[in-house]
Amino acid sequence: MKRFFSMICFGLLFIAGQATAEEKTGSDSATLIQSFNLLRSGSSAKILWQTASEKNNNFFEVQRSTDGVTFKVVALVFAREDAATGADYQYVDHTLVQAGAEYVYYRIRQVDMQQNGIFTRVRKFRVSEFR
Repeated sequence: MKRFFSMICFGLLFIAGQATAEEKTGSDSATLIQSFNLLRSGSSAKILWQTASEKNNNFFEVQRSTDGVTFKVVALVFAREDAATGADYQYVDHTLVQAGAEYVYYRIRQVDMQQNGIFTRVRKFRVSEFR
């Protein structure tokens, strides 16, 4: 019964768009990504995210996929020192068009000092809109 309840809670968090645990649960990380957006910047994608607060934060991986399943790291963005009020981050993906797919998928993986990580929800974008 506990396992079933945990699966339901995980599903509800995923559907609600909250960051989902990737590795260990109970991480000491107190970093919460509160927004994650993508904007057109010429033929590139500008990936923007904002944290509400940061504690024990190490870095962020910007990950991209052409199938929504297999993701590759396209950038590492190092975190600011413990930002009690949060911080704004961005990365410009100049290789978006070279991805060779109709759609690309992005997600951010936040990694704490113990190397535990959480993912944002996945965002899907049509590449032809960026040409």
